[in-house]
Amino acid sequence: MKRARSLNGVILLVLSCVAAAAPAQAECTIDSLPVFHGLGGYFSSCPDIEPVYSFAFRVADPSVTHSNDQRFACVAGGAANGIDTTCQPEAGVSGDGMATLSYDWGSVNPGSAGCPVSLIAPQNGDGRLLVGYVPRGGRSLLVSVGFVADYLQYLIETASSFDVNLGMSMPLSCPAPGAGLFEITGMTSNGVTLSADLVARTPTLASDCDPGTAGADLLGTCPGGAAGLPTLGRGSFYSRTALCPEVGGAILLRRDAWSWIAAPAADGTAHVSLPLPAAGYCLSIGASFTVNGVEGPFIGGLEVQPSEQPCLDADADGYYSCFTDCDDTTADRHPGHGEVCDGIDNDCDGEIDEGIVCQGACWPPLAGAPVDPVGAGESQSNNVVLVWTGDGYGMAWDGVLLPIPTQPGHNEIHFARLDTAGTRVGPVRQVSDEPFGSSFPSLAWTGSEFGIVWADDRSGRREIYFTRLDPDGTALVPDTAIVTSPRDATFPFLLWNGTEFGVVWLDNRDDQYDHEVYFARFTAAGVRLGGEVRVTTAAYLPATPRLAWNGAGYGLSWGDYRGGGGQRVYFTRLNYAGAKLVPEQQISDANSSVDGPSLVWTGSEYGVAWEDDRNGNGLDIYFNRLDSTGARFEQDLRVTIPDSFSSVAPSLAWTGAEYGLAWADGRDLQSDIYFCSLTAQGQKIGQEVRGTQTAGLSGSPSMAWNGSDFAVGFKDQGDPPVDPGGPDPYEPYFTRIGCDAPDRDRDGYVPTFDCNDARRDIHPDAVDFCDGLDNDCDGFIDEGTTSIDEDADGIPGACDNCPARANADQGDIDADGEGDLCDVNDGDIWVDAVDQVTLGWQPDTTFAAFNVYRGSLAVLRASGLYTQDPALVTDAARLCGVPAGTAPTAPAPAVGQGVFFHVTGMSNGGESSLGRNSAGIERPNANPCP
Repeated sequence: MKRARSLNGVILLVLSCVAAAAPAQAECTIDSLPVFHGLGGYFSSCPDIEPVYSFAFRVADPSVTHSNDQRFACVAGGAANGIDTTCQPEAGVSGDGMATLSYDWGSVNPGSAGCPVSLIAPQNGDGRLLVGYVPRGGRSLLVSVGFVADYLQYLIETASSFDVNLGMSMPLSCPAPGAGLFEITGMTSNGVTLSADLVARTPTLASDCDPGTAGADLLGTCPGGAAGLPTLGRGSFYSRTALCPEVGGAILLRRDAWSWIAAPAADGTAHVSLPLPAAGYCLSIGASFTVNGVEGPFIGGLEVQPSEQPCLDADADGYYSCFTDCDDTTADRHPGHGEVCDGIDNDCDGEIDEGIVCQGACWPPLAGAPVDPVGAGESQSNNVVLVWTGDGYGMAWDGVLLPIPTQPGHNEIHFARLDTAGTRVGPVRQVSDEPFGSSFPSLAWTGSEFGIVWADDRSGRREIYFTRLDPDGTALVPDTAIVTSPRDATFPFLLWNGTEFGVVWLDNRDDQYDHEVYFARFTAAGVRLGGEVRVTTAAYLPATPRLAWNGAGYGLSWGDYRGGGGQRVYFTRLNYAGAKLVPEQQISDANSSVDGPSLVWTGSEYGVAWEDDRNGNGLDIYFNRLDSTGARFEQDLRVTIPDSFSSVAPSLAWTGAEYGLAWADGRDLQSDIYFCSLTAQGQKIGQEVRGTQTAGLSGSPSMAWNGSDFAVGFKDQGDPPVDPGGPDPYEPYFTRIGCDAPDRDRDGYVPTFDCNDARRDIHPDAVDFCDGLDNDCDGFIDEGTTSIDEDADGIPGACDNCPARANADQGDIDADGEGDLCDVNDGDIWVDAVDQVTLGWQPDTTFAAFNVYRGSLAVLRASGLYTQDPALVTDAARLCGVPAGTAPTAPAPAVGQGVFFHVTGMSNGGESSLGRNSAGIERPNANPCP
């Protein structure tokens, strides 16, 4: 059905069909079927603080015909309810105890199931509904109403007592029968489990069969009398854990969306114990009821228990720290936020700078940036790690405090906070402090604080310890052992995936002479989620496990000597919980990977780099790419120049368009940090550059991308070198690899003229198209030859698939880019009234001619005939083989009567169908044109 209009008192129901039948929808024959407070009534004394819920179903077939998940209760006049219907004034204001219902069962709510009545021959009382008003708090109001044929509605007022003298219905009250269907009489919590005492009561209901109601005394919506009402009884107890409504969740009333937990005893009681919900989640407990001995389709009363863990939106961006917002300190980072080339995860999907064009973000690299000591004269260093936070860096390392003590010292974990230039802010902080060694730190930034893990010997064997640091490096909690292997656990690597930590490490609990790779998950607070997962099954002397998050799971790489002949690089994929998705596979060509790889995810594939001695003349850096399944794209790429003698410890980063790769290199007869760029396809861009120039040795690089250049933390002997006689004469240092790229996106426009220097498809000469962006930098979005919306349908002219005719839905049945209202070759016939006496339709070229059927609306309702015999029906007519796109609507029907029209198309001797009715059944053409 395309349109319906009223002309001079004549009801003109205009129906059209398409060559391909439209999909079935749960809509009623004419247009819709409201469930409505239509005569100024309301519910009184009701809990009406949002959110409140509602449900309606046909008593005869509750599983087939119901309102599904449409929330149609109204608590405030003028506001919109859950189906975007403006609430009537009688709903008052939120919290005043006044509520109404407003629900349209028709095509405006395609989420509803079935239709309660047939409008062909409607009778008062047809398709009896039971409607529930279910606020949070256990109480609910149940109302049974029949159909009012004169109003084409279910009027809730028919179940209210009617005052003849006042000419109005009295409001129904929530404390009335049915309000106490469910109650929690006692509840305790131990922080893990919620224990509750429940009571279910047999519900009663207000009804339009009750004496004194408008339905019984005036409108006759209860023709069968009270004997036709359903019999209600107790059902069962159910629970449901889901996102709280306050953070965007919904409380569904459909019983099949809940989990059964208990049947009530003879007195209606039960005792249950349920897990407490996580932060941001709510545990709902409710009760169903029976209708004529069969359990009803919805939960009739419920209580909602939120989590005991706080879930905050500190930055007021609409996203909550407990499960969606990876950085609750700034509104510029949250799910759905656009990614920009800044080296941080703007959209909280665990990926950095993905999906955007910032090609050339650091090309060519610019050597010669200052090399700055971070802890010169304060601490020796090994195993430096560096992370970018969005407004600075965090650096961690293991080492001994200087000066070196007389007695042999032991390594501890140290931390420093650096500003955007790499200058240290505040003191060097010692993270661990035990009489035994701590080593191999791994650092991650969550968006508001740091997580750090390391291997620790304090128990007499190596264990993995964890703590949280505020942005300045102050410990927020005491350090805690999160992995306590019965033998040794070491070489941890920590990754924040946007919602939780993933940790891998080496562990020899299965074999005292060798290790395997293990995995575990932890909350931001360091609480383990699930068990420790053994990943590898046949590793031999594994080394340097590394994780990369791909948005749904992890990539894992490590070095491994299995099979003999040298170490190789291995890879596998894990799901979010650490379960292995594919077998462990070798990804390096030769038996020569001396140290484990560095691994990154680009948004579509993995990049991996490692040190390799396959050429027999020292160590080189090699690189390869893996697709999303872990399969290699090509042969390994040798990155370093021949005869560099010693290139080790690669560190790989991704800019959003290209790779940056740093390593320690011995080509200058000492060790320095070198760097090169690789394209997204793994091709080397130019030559590598030397990033350090000190007289001392440099090593252990850890690289981070900050959106405009690369930063490298490393260990260095300084200039001049520190005491070479010390046991480990290195200290932590910092440098940057600058970028000589004023045109960062390489689109030919420098930032002075480019309104977005991070995207190559946005610049002054780009073509503007319909993507919500200013592609051509002229200050206008999605404009065409004119920015005027000529047809006033809310769609800018350049984006409108039918710019000359209003079509806000932008329907395009054949998906050819031309809207249905303008498309004359898509087989879709649009019908309208040209004027008071003329019917018009789209002259679709798919058809050679058209047939026009006029029929009586009263006959359609009584017989279901969509095409009627003019010889038998006064208002029926047929115009066959009409070549033009218009036909007369005359003669006008009698006052109080209505007519409707169908238009079909003729092509190759065949006629298109009349389409389908609201039940999805093909409309029969009982009286076709000759």
